[in-house]
Amino acid sequence: IAIYDPARHAPLAHEVGFDRGIIAHSYAALCHVYQGRLDHARDLAEHGIALARRTDHQLTLVNALFEAACVYYERRELDLVRARTAEEIEVSQRLGFPFWAATGQFFHGRARLAAGDGEGGFAEMQAAMVDLARLGTGIGASSVLLVLAESQRQLGQGAEALGTLALAQAQADALGQHYVDAEILRAHGEILLDDDGAAAEGEALLQRAMATAHAQGA
Repeated sequence: IAIYDPARHAPLAHEVGFDRGIIAHSYAALCHVYQGRLDHARDLAEHGIALARRTDHQLTLVNALFEAACVYYERRELDLVRARTAEEIEVSQRLGFPFWAATGQFFHGRARLAAGDGEGGFAEMQAAMVDLARLGTGIGASSVLLVLAESQRQLGQGAEALGTLALAQAQADALGQHYVDAEILRAHGEILLDDDGAAAEGEALLQRAMATAHAQGA
């Protein structure tokens, strides 16, 4: 970020696929989310989008829009999640970026569900997961499954949510993507706390979640 010069470096996006300097803003924003600096994360994510609009490289733009939506999801600003993912979906469908169209649709559906449209939002999430499975990418699989499990819990599907969390942890272990390990433990613990008979186990999982987060600096 410190050495990025749009005038010099933006043309490289057409050679390497996307603008590395702009996406550095987006990924740094997510790092700040995990470190608890949510306002700084928002500012970095929005600056990345502004840079992407100026460089007019659409694949970079949809990536920046998605990462900003993830920041707003963690901030629980659902209107902004919907706005950023709606634009991501529109650009991706128009230009033929199926991965970004599906990720946008997934989080757009999650925002709808969290705002009260349970049936419509969950159907949108399921359609997006079908598309992601068809593409065969493992990028972010553990975090996508975590969000799916949280949606299932919200819809009263606790047993299904536990199965989804087990799959999320398996994906994290298989792919070496451990950035949501603490959240998987936290979600598992909260589901068990819904059951009075499993409160002690749920509390133990929340303790493990905190220990994992501290160990990762999150």
